[in-house]
Amino acid sequence: MQNTTINQELTILGFLVELCKWDIFVWGLVWFEFER
Repeated sequence: MQNTTINQELTILGFLVELCKWDIFVWGLVWFEFER
């Protein structure tokens, strides 16, 4: 039981990390466009 709970939390954590990566990537592109 505890094993699946840990797995779920890891999946959510990984998902959030991926979201943050995309967030930074998109903001980097936007900033790059405005800096030119």
